This record gives sequence, C-alpha cells and structure tokens, in this order.
Amino acid sequence: MQGKRLACVVLNYNDAPTCIKLLERIKDYKNIDEIILVDNASSVSSLKSLRSYVQGKEKISLIENKVNSGYSSGNNLGVRYSVKEKKCAYALIANPDVYFEDKTVGKLKKALENNGRLACVSPLMLMPKSKEVDCLNFIPAFPLRPWDYDILEILPLCRRIFNPVLNYGKSFYKKREEGSLKKVGAVAGSLLLLDTEKFLEVNAYDENIFLYQEEAVLGFKLRRKAYDTAVLTDEFYIHEHSVSISKSYKKTLERQALREESLMYYYKKYLKISKIQECMTRIAFLIVRSEIFIYEALCTLKDCLWKR
Repeated sequence: MQGKRLACVVLNYNDAPTCIKLLERIKDYKNIDEIILVDNASSVSSLKSLRSYVQGKEKISLIENKVNSGYSSGNNLGVRYSVKEKKCAYALIANPDVYFEDKTVGKLKKALENNGRLACVSPLMLMPKSKEVDCLNFIPAFPLRPWDYDILEILPLCRRIFNPVLNYGKSFYKKREEGSLKKVGAVAGSLLLLDTEKFLEVNAYDENIFLYQEEAVLGFKLRRKAYDTAVLTDEFYIHEHSVSISKSYKKTLERQALREESLMYYYKKYLKISKIQECMTRIAFLIVRSEIFIYEALCTLKDCLWKR
C-alpha cells in the first residue's frame, strides 16, 4: 500500500454527544489523516446531529449504516472504507468514550512500522482518576486462555481468587524503556491500532458477534496467522468504561445476555468446546445472573430504606 496513512474509526449508536466530543478533541491531531465515523442506524435526531457536525469537515467521513449490525460489523465497514477510499495502511479503532493524545497515536504507528509481525497494538488503559492499571476489573490486555481457565474468569468469586493466574499482573505492565512493547494474547477493544492489511487478511472482526468478546476473537485469529498483538507500556489512554454501551443497553441483565451469547459463540467456534463443557458454561452463566439479580435487589432495598 502506498504511503502510511492512518485513519481513526469511530462507531456511533445513539450517542452523538459523546462522539462529537471525541471528534472535537482529535480532529486536528497530526498523526490522524482521516476520521471515519460510522453510524449504526441511530435515531433520526442522533444522525441529524452527526450530519450537522461533519458538514464542511473534509477530514471526517460519515458512513450511515442502514441497520444496527453491531460493533464488529460497524468497525469492519469503517476499516474497509479507510482502505478502499482513503488508502490508509493503519486504522485506529476508538470508542467514543476514550481520551488519548496525538503523541500516543504517533508512538502506536511507529510500533507497527518497526515490527513486521505486529498487527495490533494498544496503549495501556486507565480508568478516570486512576494512576495505575486495574488488573482485575478493567484490564488493558489478557492472555488467550483455554476454556477451563476462561470459564473461571467469568465467575465473580473465582476471577478474584485466581486472578494472578488468569491475567497479567501489574509488574507485567511496568515500563522497561521508551517505546517498550509487551506481547499479549489480546487487548481491550476500546482503543487499538491495526495494520489494515493484516487485519483484513484474517477476515477482520467476526461479524457473527454483535457485541463483547471481539477482542479475544481478533487476538485468536491473529495468533493463528502468527501475527503479534502487543501493548505499549509507556503510553496510556483514559476510558470512561461502557458510557456509550450503558446508554444503549441500560439494564445489566440485558448486557449480560449479550456477553453470554458472544462467549458461547467464541467457545464453540474457536475453542471447540464439547457438549459437556457447553453445559458447564450455561451453569456458569446462571451463577453470574444470580449474582446480578441479588446485587440489584439489595441495591433496590437499600434505596427504599434510605428514602424512608
């Protein structure tokens, strides 16, 4: 591909204010050549706001998806457009609810340029007002675990007990030197830079997944092709976790149902689990749902008592 142009792909679904806030911050970044805004069949008012904002801004392209096809399909559409129409060699996938600097994009791009087998790289993720990586609840990267380890990760108590075995610890992310890269199984999907040629070679995101688990699937597909995924340990970004998702799917159990569907698909298609493992997975899902139900019931009771 001629040149090394970089596009930032941003996906919107009924959250125009958050998207516009992000675009306002990054529209003049020197390391971003194009911004591809993909709208996933939002409401008329949300889409109207985006149309009004992008008008006259040559750097920003708005793609209007006619159906809400999910995270994977929407981002694939943006990446393919960036390659075909804008001739970009790199695509930065950015959730609307992230904060990152121009220099961070430049360092991510340099990492891909200097490492021939590297296909996906991300800075470390921090939560608002946090100065350290959260290695339990909001992990920036994770190993590609076999099923028997991965099932422990979704169980509330087990993931806390076995966290040192299931995830990378804080020492793993310690900066060794400027531009230090650490190879990982997969990175969080909220902000990552892709080599578009390698990404499309593995057939991009799996569009059978609507939401959640895209990171593990992508990491799996890249590893299968002997491509690397890494985190850049001297750069950070801030993620207001699930701000956009929570606006679209307000109920916790509704989001949990999406997670379960995606997890089961990943286990069956990519980890090739048996029927017995499938049954055990469904039992694990019931345990998680029970915890959510009890927690929400206790919160409701607490609110009622407080009002009295």
